[in-house]
Amino acid sequence: MSVSASEYRRRRRQLMELAGEGAIVIVPSAPERIRNNDAHYPYRQDSDLVYLSGFDEPESVLVLVPGREAAETILFCRERDRAREQWDGPRLGPEQAPERLLVDDAFPIADIDDILPGLIEGRERVYYHFGRDPDFDGFMERYGDFFPENPRNLDELLEVMARRMAAMASRALADHGVAVLQVDLAGCGDSSN
Repeated sequence: MSVSASEYRRRRRQLMELAGEGAIVIVPSAPERIRNNDAHYPYRQDSDLVYLSGFDEPESVLVLVPGREAAETILFCRERDRAREQWDGPRLGPEQAPERLLVDDAFPIADIDDILPGLIEGRERVYYHFGRDPDFDGFMERYGDFFPENPRNLDELLEVMARRMAAMASRALADHGVAVLQVDLAGCGDSSN
């Protein structure tokens, strides 16, 4: 069963809606793992990146910037290189990515140091999964404030974002004089209470 590019776009839009304007979601690819001097282990892409884009190339980063006029979905990926493609297989390249993956824009991964800090600047929240790639973690330490909950995967990120949205909705209702009932369900199934 194949997932269509429009389904990946729907998933990205849904995540951006949950993140809300003022947020940025950064999803890097899984790093390549070297077996020995010049041989790599078979590559397996990061599950979150596959779920949101279907893109399976290493050295890539998907960035979602809800509410940004110029482009909300941006992919950083490797440029086409005939010599490397003979060894590593075909590359999509930033020129073809917008049309094939239905992202708004794409740039060479080599430009990420120049472009991503500007995308992060002014954002209220940065969603990024720490601990998967130490090299990219170092980049994020230099350029972004982090999600204090430090979600381990997309499901946890969505759960934390849903909690934050519910809290914001409660505050908005309370600001307009609407009584808000908050129920703590922790321990409901515990028969000792």
